[in-house]
Amino acid sequence: MAPSHYATERALARSGLAWTVLRNSLYADYQTPEAAQAIATGSLVHNRGAGRVAYVAREDCAAAAAAVLVAEGHSGACYDVTGPESYSAAELAALYGELGRRRVAPRALGDAEFVSTLVGAATGDDHLRYGAELVASFGRSIREGYMQACSDTVLRLTGRPPRSLRQVLEPLRARH
Repeated sequence: MAPSHYATERALARSGLAWTVLRNSLYADYQTPEAAQAIATGSLVHNRGAGRVAYVAREDCAAAAAAVLVAEGHSGACYDVTGPESYSAAELAALYGELGRRRVAPRALGDAEFVSTLVGAATGDDHLRYGAELVASFGRSIREGYMQACSDTVLRLTGRPPRSLRQVLEPLRARH
């Protein structure tokens, strides 16, 4: 996804139009299925390596976007919209384990093995393989340090702190 996002930013910069870029981090809300799976199996299977990412709640992204739309002074600005703290895979596993009230161990895989794990027995399903490779590309970008930004953008734009990953995932605690 990064090449298309980069191309879009370059096109905006050359367009002559007024623009503002909001670079949303990975969504905290999308960690719920991963956390549930990790809790169920006791293992967080990933390809993130030792990289970190500051997951952001979608509602915080919406609030930041609304703030930019209704206020002056954002033309030509690029904002990294992130959650308040970054997590490694080991820290995610610990958080998932705490919320699920069971031990969750991180299990790092290489990209190809990770994709194969996601695809499973459906090896002939090109759509599933594409999705698995997309998910693996996020892990690779985390591993390579492209997702490590942790900003105060939500607080600066909205006047309120962003929701933490723990807050977003807290409903999992009630299920376990």
